[in-house]
Amino acid sequence: MKAIVCADSHGAFAAAERLLEQNREAAAVIFLGDGAEEWEDLCAIYPQMPFYPVRGNCDWGSDWPAVRVVELGGHRLFCTHGHLYGVKSGDMGPLLRAAKAENCDIVLYGHTHAARIEYREGRHLLNPGSLRHPAEGRPGYIELVLDGKNVVPIPVELK
Repeated sequence: MKAIVCADSHGAFAAAERLLEQNREAAAVIFLGDGAEEWEDLCAIYPQMPFYPVRGNCDWGSDWPAVRVVELGGHRLFCTHGHLYGVKSGDMGPLLRAAKAENCDIVLYGHTHAARIEYREGRHLLNPGSLRHPAEGRPGYIELVLDGKNVVPIPVELK
């Protein structure tokens, strides 16, 4: 199964819509916050797509949860924006402990705008970067392929 993981669109409606148009066959779309306004509209425009959003620190007034645990393809995914776990400091300890407490093997976060694919303490730690203002490189997202026990995160530049 293929899931799309993205974050930090910060008002870039056209970029987010382009991502959805390019991935209509995705089994899930996970949005990791900071862009709730455009993503609420996109959820209404694409009701057939299963969305799993969380709110970020710039999503004032959003009623989305700050943390969401999603079960997909035999995996437990811990989804959060990351600001509540201090990810910008580079210390992933609080985030990893929270994911471990929820028995999640995949940890998804945003907030830093820096794409990262790591494996730490028996968990996949993934940040898709930003759809609008990446810390480095071009705007992008992660195509997450879950095939049984296999976890294949593929970084993709937004076209």
